[in-house]
Amino acid sequence: METINDEDLTDFSFLDPPAYMEELQFDRSDDSSYIDEEEAITEYATEEEGSEEDFSEEEVVPIPPKAEGKRVASPMPPGDQPLDKRPRQSTAEEDFDIAKVVEAIGKTPLWKMSHKAAPWEKHENSLRLLFNKVVLMELEAQEEVKNNKEFREEMKKYWEEEKKRWREMKEHWEEDKKHREEEKKHREEKKHREEMRKFMVAISNAFGVTAEAESK
Repeated sequence: METINDEDLTDFSFLDPPAYMEELQFDRSDDSSYIDEEEAITEYATEEEGSEEDFSEEEVVPIPPKAEGKRVASPMPPGDQPLDKRPRQSTAEEDFDIAKVVEAIGKTPLWKMSHKAAPWEKHENSLRLLFNKVVLMELEAQEEVKNNKEFREEMKKYWEEEKKRWREMKEHWEEDKKHREEEKKHREEKKHREEMRKFMVAISNAFGVTAEAESK
C-alpha cells in the first residue's frame, strides 16, 4: 500500500473558504432557495463556542443509574427536555383489540382457554346444570300458571253453577213460603167455619128449647 507524504499534500491547492463562499453566493444570487452558507457557518461556530463556555460553567449533575422497570427523574426541568424525534412505537395496549378477544371467547369455551382445563370444565358443567335447572323451574312455573288459569276457570264455572243453584233454592223457598201462608190461611178459615157452625148449633138449640117450653 502506498503512503501519502506531506510533500504530496503540498501539491493540492485549497481554496480560501471566505473567497470560495463569496464566489458561490455570487453564482447563486438569482436562486432564493439557497441559504447563505457563510452566515450559517459563522452562526454554527458561534453556537459551538457558546456551548463550550456554558458546558465549562454549568454544574455537572450526576444522573443516577436507571432502575429496571422504573422511570428515572431527569435533572432537567420539564420545559427544558430535549425533543425526542425517534419514531413512536406502538404499545401493547394499542395493539389490544377487544373485538377480537370477544370473538375468540364466543367461539372457544372459556375452560379451553386455560391451562387448567378440568376445573374450568367442571365449573362450566355446573353452570350448565344450573341454567337447565332455572329453565326447568321457569317451565314448571309457566305450567303452574296455566294450571292455575284452568283451575280458576273451573272455579268460576263452579261458582256460576252455585249461584244458579242458590237462585233456584231461593225460588223454591219463596214458593214454599207462599204455600205455607196459604195453608195457614186455610186453617184459619176452617177454624172460623167450625166456630160458626158451633154458634149456629147453639142458637138452634136455644130456639128449640124456647119453642118446646112455649108449647107446654
